Parts: sequence; structure tokens; C-alpha cells
Amino acid sequence: MINADKVHENKNIQGNEYGYRWWLMYSVMFILIYGLFMIGFWMGWFNIEENGIKGEFIAAVAVTLGVFLTWLLSLLSYSKTAFLLATFFSLNPILWVINGIYLKNRWNITTNSNI
Repeated sequence: MINADKVHENKNIQGNEYGYRWWLMYSVMFILIYGLFMIGFWMGWFNIEENGIKGEFIAAVAVTLGVFLTWLLSLLSYSKTAFLLATFFSLNPILWVINGIYLKNRWNITTNSNI
């Protein structure tokens, strides 16, 4: 993970700054979309329309939200591993290409040893 205060000090070989706006937008977008998807999945799995909200549903949602909150904190702290996993689990080849190019340009910058 890199220090968020030093994110904008990173420059490429030509001296141009690398921005991290997409990293933040993608992180929040990923967590919101897939978090809501998982809650909808659990609603269908436990059939809450017929059975009502039971303890098992609340436990499943709480665990899901806990996992996604931890993932979001990792993404917002610029963890390359969390970003790669989010990209992979998006199951979207277009995002794989976009994020692959995006992260390739920042791979040596976003290391623990540099910052």
C-alpha cells in the first residue's frame, strides 16, 4: 500500500504526474455495485418475500458487508492486490484491459518500498 498523501508526487519517466482518480472512482463503484448485488443475492437465497427477514439473512448480509468494507478500505489505501482482485472479479474483459493498462503505468509507483 502507498501513502495517500504522497500519491500526487509520483511521476512517470517523462516527468508527468500520474493521477489516481480512476482508482478511487473504480473502487467505490465496484464496492457499491457488487455489495448491492450480493445483498440482492442473499435476499433471493433466503426468499425473504415469503419467509420474512430471519437471523440467517442478517448474518449473511453482515458478513458480506464486513468483507466488502474490508476490501474497500484496502482499495482506498491503494493496495495493488485489492485492485487486481476487484478487476478480476468484475468478470468484465473490457475492465480487465482498461485496468491492466492503468495499473501497468503505476505498478512501480504503487509499491510499499517506494513510499
